[in-house]
Amino acid sequence: ELAQETLSPLAVFDYTLLARNLGVSASQSAVITEADQNSPLRAVLQRLAQLCSNTSVPAYLMLTVTDPHTKVTMDEVKKVLVVCYEAGLDVDIKLDLRVLPPLPPPGTHTENYSPLFHLPVHTIVGINISASTLGAINKKRQQEDLNTFSVDNVACSSVTSQISPESLTTWAQRDFKTYEEVVVGGTFDRLHPGHKLMLTACALVTERRLEMGITGEAMLKSKKLGELILPYAQRRDIVLKFINDINPLINYEPFELQDPYGNTRSSPHMSAIIVSEEAPVIAAANKINEFRATTIRGSPLLDIIAVPLVHGPTRIFGEEGKLSSTALRQFDAESK
Repeated sequence: ELAQETLSPLAVFDYTLLARNLGVSASQSAVITEADQNSPLRAVLQRLAQLCSNTSVPAYLMLTVTDPHTKVTMDEVKKVLVVCYEAGLDVDIKLDLRVLPPLPPPGTHTENYSPLFHLPVHTIVGINISASTLGAINKKRQQEDLNTFSVDNVACSSVTSQISPESLTTWAQRDFKTYEEVVVGGTFDRLHPGHKLMLTACALVTERRLEMGITGEAMLKSKKLGELILPYAQRRDIVLKFINDINPLINYEPFELQDPYGNTRSSPHMSAIIVSEEAPVIAAANKINEFRATTIRGSPLLDIIAVPLVHGPTRIFGEEGKLSSTALRQFDAESK
């Protein structure tokens, strides 16, 4: 068994509650409402932050559904993830939150996979988790020769429904396209919720193989506070650990980027690219497709999947609150 200090807390929260409050067209007011001092989501995240204080372990937020016929679109799940990560930043900027959507890895037989049986967890945090629910989960964990969980219920009068054993092993249905091979690129320094959102989108749409271009040392010379950027190998390992927490069942192939395009202009097999919604980044993805259309015979154009920006506390990320590794490097430098 793993030592207690290496284990994490995992919170469970009703995905449909977030999606229902958010609506298909999310607005800033919806985000603020979920980050409100009295919201159920904030109460759960605060407990996670308390349990992770003075440790270096991540905290998991597992989003659940009770109806297996629940359909989830990519736009909706991205917005829900933004709500969760922005609320987490508001609670504690140092909390290493990892949000698990209520969707199985593409192509997986759902009965063969659950985060509850592959993540290193010691405590389940939630609202109204019954003793029978905890008992059912622990019975199965004992059968798998795993440590048993304790439960930490958070008081929240606005939520009255109980979490059932079925909701912890029920998956929603994808209402979006998946791809055999996908590519993503970035510096991934000070892995933050914006990175986590991109990587989670990758894990949700990739069926077999994800190529991850991680900026190499030669391309970092022009970066602000570039001398504080973590070494390539350390950034690579952090990215791999995170994305394996989200989806451990596909083939991840990290490589060191020596130019902005990597092998996206030469590989005929990849069929989608994950980017942030920033205009220059989308323009670069379109430029890749222009190159592929003219130079790689028979190569498919890449579907461009853009993820929204995540915003954090203005005291760190400026008036617009735009999350960035540069701001985090500056924050680290000033905190020393």
